[in-house]
This record gives sequence, C-alpha cells and structure tokens, in this order.
Amino acid sequence: MEALIRRLRERKLVQWALAYVAASFAGLQILGIVADSLEWPRAAMRWGLSVVLLGFLVTLVLAWYHGERGAQRVSGAELSILAALLLASGVGVALLRPRGAAALPPVAAPVFSDSLRIKTLAVLPFVSLSDSSVNANFADGIHDELLMQLSRIADLQVISRASVMRYRNSTQPLRQIARELGVGSIVEGSVQRAGGRVRIEVHLVDARTDRHLWAQSYTRGAEDVFAVETDVATQIAQAMEARLTEREQAAIGRPPTASAEANGLYLRGYEYLNTPDVQSMDTEAAERLFERAVTVDPRFAAAWGGLAFAYELHANVLAWGRKPGAQALTARSRAAAEHALRLDRDVADAHIALGLQAETQRDFRGALREFEVAREAHPSSGEAWGGIAAELQHLGRWDEAVAACRKAVELDPRSKSNLAQLSALYATLWRYPEAIRSAEHLAAIAPESGWLPGQIAWLRLMEDGDTGRYRRTIEALPVRDAGHGTRMQMYENERNFAAALREIVLLPQFLDTEGVIPKSLESGDVLRMAGDTVAARIAYDSARAALEPATRANPLEPQTHRALSWAYAGLGRKADAIREARRALEARRETDDALEGPGYSMWLAVVYAWFGEKDAAFRLLDHLVTVPGGPTAVDLRIIRGVDPLRADPRFPRLMARAETEQRQGRWSH
Repeated sequence: MEALIRRLRERKLVQWALAYVAASFAGLQILGIVADSLEWPRAAMRWGLSVVLLGFLVTLVLAWYHGERGAQRVSGAELSILAALLLASGVGVALLRPRGAAALPPVAAPVFSDSLRIKTLAVLPFVSLSDSSVNANFADGIHDELLMQLSRIADLQVISRASVMRYRNSTQPLRQIARELGVGSIVEGSVQRAGGRVRIEVHLVDARTDRHLWAQSYTRGAEDVFAVETDVATQIAQAMEARLTEREQAAIGRPPTASAEANGLYLRGYEYLNTPDVQSMDTEAAERLFERAVTVDPRFAAAWGGLAFAYELHANVLAWGRKPGAQALTARSRAAAEHALRLDRDVADAHIALGLQAETQRDFRGALREFEVAREAHPSSGEAWGGIAAELQHLGRWDEAVAACRKAVELDPRSKSNLAQLSALYATLWRYPEAIRSAEHLAAIAPESGWLPGQIAWLRLMEDGDTGRYRRTIEALPVRDAGHGTRMQMYENERNFAAALREIVLLPQFLDTEGVIPKSLESGDVLRMAGDTVAARIAYDSARAALEPATRANPLEPQTHRALSWAYAGLGRKADAIREARRALEARRETDDALEGPGYSMWLAVVYAWFGEKDAAFRLLDHLVTVPGGPTAVDLRIIRGVDPLRADPRFPRLMARAETEQRQGRWSH
C-alpha cells in the first residue's frame, strides 16, 4: 500500500485529477450558458457531460504513465487501456441512445419557435405570505391590476392572465415556464398584509439566464397600493427598455376608481371571464359582480366595460344554444358599452363587446374597427387580436389574418378558441402541416376536447389523401370522439351506403347546431344512391315540408335556402333547386364574405353537376380551386357531389390545377 501511495505522489495523480475537475466544471458552466443562449437541444449537455467523464478516465491514465518527472514514452499497455476506454464509450453511446423517431415535444410546447424575445414577459401569480383567503384574494388583485397596467404598453408583449394562472405555486424552473409560454422574461412577486400595511416584493428575471433585471420591495399603506403598481409597471418597462408613450404613461398612472370596494368587485368579476375558453366562463357570476361594482361607483368605466363584455358573451352562448334571451342581453351589452365609452373612450372591453355585436350583424369592417380600437388601448389583449383575426378572414385579408391569429395565440397560448381558430385558418389556406401542429398543440393542453382526434385525422386526410388511414383512425375512436355524423360522412364518401344508413339512424333530427338541416336530407341521398328511389323521395319530401316555411320565415338565412335547394334537387325539381342555391349564394357572396362565401359557391356547383349543367359547374370549380376555402384535390377525389363530372375530360385538368394550387399556390406558403 505504501508503494502505491508513493507512486501516486510521484506521478501527481491527485493534482492532475483536481486540475481536470476544476477545468471541467468551468467548461460545463460555459457550455450551459452557450447552450441556453443559442437554445441548443438538451442532448448537447448530455454529450458534453459524457465527454467530460471519458476525459477524466483518460486523464487518470495519462497521469499514471506521464505524471512522473521525466515521463516515459508511450507504451503498449497505455495504448491498450486508452483504446479500451474509447471502445467502451462508443458501445455505451450506441446502447443508451434513444431509438426511433425524435421525441415528441412536451405537452405545453410553444407553438412558435421564434417568440423568446426580451420584450415578451409573463407575470406569474403573486404569492400571498399572509394566512387568510382574504389576503390571498388581495394578492391576486394586485397581480391582476399589474397585468392590466403592463398590457397597456404597446412595446411590451404580456401573456394573458388565463395562461399564467396554471403556474400558481408551480415548482417548474423559470426557464421551462418561459419556454412553455414563449417569453424572454418573467415577473414574480409576493404580497404580505398586516393591519393597514402592505409589503410587496417584485422581481423581473431574464428567464434565459436567471439574471435579475430589476427587483424592488415596497412597504406602504393599503390605500397606496395603486401607486405601487404604477411604479412597478413603469420600472419594469424601463428595465426592459420598452418605449412608454405619454398616453400610456397617463393610462397606467390613472386609478380606475377611487373605491377599493368597487375595484375588488371588478377584479373578482374578471376572474370568472379569465378562462381558456368561453364554455368554462361563468358569465352570470361575472355579471352580478360587475353590476355591484357599478352600483358602488357609477363612474367606474372599466367595470361598465366588463359588464358589457360579460353580457355579450352570455348572449352569444344563448344564441349558439338556440335559447331565448340573447337579444335582450345584447341590448343591455350595447347600453353598458356606450355608457362606459362616455366615461372613458379607451375602455377595451366596451369596444370588444361592440365588435362582437357588429360581427353578429355581419358588419365585418365595423367589427374590425372596434377590435382595432381595443387593441390600441390594450396592445396585449388576446381577445382583441383574436377578433381582428376573425374579421380579417371574412374580409379576405389572409396574410394579415394569419399574423393577427398568431399574435393572439402568442399572447394567450392556452386559449382554446385562439388555437382552434388558428388551426381552422391554416386549413382554409390549405396549410395542413401547420393546421395539424396547431390542432395537436390544442389537444395537448385540452385533452378533454374529444372532437380533436377526429379533427386531426381529417386534417391528415386533407394533407395526403390516405382514406384507409382515416377510416382506421375514425373507427378506432370512441363515438364520443368521432360521432355518428363524422362516420356517416366517411362512409358516404367511401360509397358504403349500408354503413352510412346505420349511422344516420343514430343521428339527432338536425345535422347542424342551428337546427336548420334535417337529417332526412342525408337519408334521401344515401337511399337514392343505394337504389331505393321511393324511400329517398319520401325522405326528401319530408325535408321540403319542414324547410319551405323555415325559408319564408328567414328569407336572408343562406343555410335554409341551401337546405331547401338540396331537398328540391332530390325531388328532381331542377329550376327550384338552382333558384334556392343561387339565393343562398346571394346572401353569402365571396365579395362580401371571403370566409363563408366559397362554401355556397361550391354548393351551387354541386347542384349544377347534379342536373347535368357541366359547363356552369366547371366554371365555378375552376375558380374555386384557386381561392381559400375552395375544394382541394383530395376533396374533388372523394366527395360525391362531383361524381357526375368525373367522366368529363375537363375533370383531370381540374384535379391537376387543384393539386398545383395546394402545393405551390399563393396560400400554401
């Protein structure tokens, strides 16, 4: 043993090892900083650590053979040991390397890879250091007000409250939270209240390096909290080198109300609206709190705006469900919005409520103006950007619509409605890979949304036309995730009429949520194609009897004209079918509505094809394959409506043009 210790000392093995460990530690720290700054994959650090461990063993071998003064020449034993180490390392890498395709992104992976910028930030929920739930609500209120202050600064991009609240009490590293939200900076804070005094601590952190950009502690009376919030917002803007206009400075320095009670009611009301989707909102609870807030302070403009927004959301929910009371709520919403704007022209929620009302009236330009004013007041409002994206689609301003929709998702990355709109927009533009990615991201954050697996399967079908895979996917899904309507349509497109009829029997009376399209129309189609013309005629006539009075009652509703045209076509009434199809198109012309118009042009083309008017059908289809929302090559290959055209020599040329447009057209970039 003494001889071994003497040889270790002679060869300076310990000194070599310590020097290597010190140098390796410094190297790994530098590698970590470079990897984070350049957003290298995690594998880079694993490879670096593997190299360091191998190098340590090599260093020990070299020290043993060369550490003694007057070191020996390279020996065969030394070379053998080094070769064995290298071989063992290679085998270890081969065995431990992950197999197969690259790993899937994490559940909350950001949609966009270029969004980690220094002027993007998330304000995490503030921690209450006091015991009671009242104090916890007080901390939430400070957090909410700071968010509202920062969202008024156009030079900053602030993530919505709905998306950051899931990180309350989170133990995730800030760097991971920043990646999931797509931001460069994080704001953390704590609140402690004792008697009439409040202690607030706020930290602004560069999430890429964990470096504190700014931090401050405040101890004030409870009545001075708003002044603290204003100072925090100003200091954060300065630390992030954000430009603050005079208008923005005035806005964040102006208290929304002099009443602490009214402000508390307003903030509690907004909690019910700050959810990832409208379906989970408790609009009635929000309405009650906003109503109490404006009773306490009738000049509280923001509370009037919140009340208008809540009323309109409630009205939309009732309208979607065909329940009574929507019109009365819309009238109350308009009155509240107009009152809010008389008090303060910059109340974003009031403009959003008016924008939603204008969209319902199909005044897309008027709606766009309202949403743009809301965006000017609150540049980080996901609702405003989402509304802008919707109106731009109706107006056919597609590139702007994509940019606005992406912005809405960046600001509110956990918003189901924004992600669903983005996926649908990409699909309208035939950009199916991006549509699929957006839908998959939505499925990751909303696994309870059962319709998404079927939707993703449909997008994949549109991308590559693999009908076999689509059928296997749909048939493997439970009915709750791929319903009878989806299965019926799939079997119809496959001309499997017996299976389609089985699904039709299980469908509700109407095929649409508006209660316009009776399922007897689909029954008539399937029976007719299966050869049972008598039963088909009975089904079509049943639909006609229901649709004629509905069309007279709603002469401007294109859905009823389209459905009645369908019934007339099934009954062989050519002139009536074409007339009703044209009336439907007149109510939704592409020049007036670029989003919905192509669908009605497509239906008219189908009616023309039904009755052998091939020239008219091809004129429409030649145009439709060039516009967003028109049929793709996959559509033309599988849908039944163009079957009468397939034998025409113009049809292959139409298919080829559709393929070219989808692959290289203006909308597939």
